[in-house]
Amino acid sequence: RAITFPFPFTSYFDLRNPNGRDMEPSGGMKYAYEDQNVYVVECSRKYDTLIPFLALCLGKHDNYEHVKMLVERNPKVRGLKLHSRTSRSPIKELIGSKFMDLARDYKLSLMLHTDSENMKIVTLEFDLMDFSNPMQIIELADKYTDVNIAGAHLGWCSSKFLDEVKKRENLFVDTSPFLFLCSSSWRANDALELNYKNPKEALTQICSE
Repeated sequence: RAITFPFPFTSYFDLRNPNGRDMEPSGGMKYAYEDQNVYVVECSRKYDTLIPFLALCLGKHDNYEHVKMLVERNPKVRGLKLHSRTSRSPIKELIGSKFMDLARDYKLSLMLHTDSENMKIVTLEFDLMDFSNPMQIIELADKYTDVNIAGAHLGWCSSKFLDEVKKRENLFVDTSPFLFLCSSSWRANDALELNYKNPKEALTQICSE
């Protein structure tokens, strides 16, 4: 079985200018990720091995009503995915949001994108940490102890983040893309001290902890 969710970008936004802090709608959909979330659900109906997670957007492009409708009509939906950078939705804005009530009511897990402070995408006109700082996940997990939450990409191997993960029963991490993390200069400034030249050894050590 495999969890599946929409690709981070959504054609709800006008993708001719994807680099600004505020993106404008393309006019092609009523809700962010509307077509993409529907497609993920349809694929899960066709292929029983797929477990759909629906993509979220917060703020002025909030897609709560559409996501709620899909969750209510499709019991196969088991989680929600926030790619905070591409949806321009800071992780911390989930605190107090209707999405967290939805997750609690329907026992949905959350997968949350993280970035590294070392990740520099020169075309972007904003600081990635404003949206995707893995430490924003810690406060969210503490506010919603009955919701399972995962920080994507190991929080870029941040030892501060991973130390906090170990203290919480409802907080998990995703290890992809691990070979890239091992070879990348984009790891967190406080990255765990591991033998990244031996990915198998490094991953085994992380998982053991």
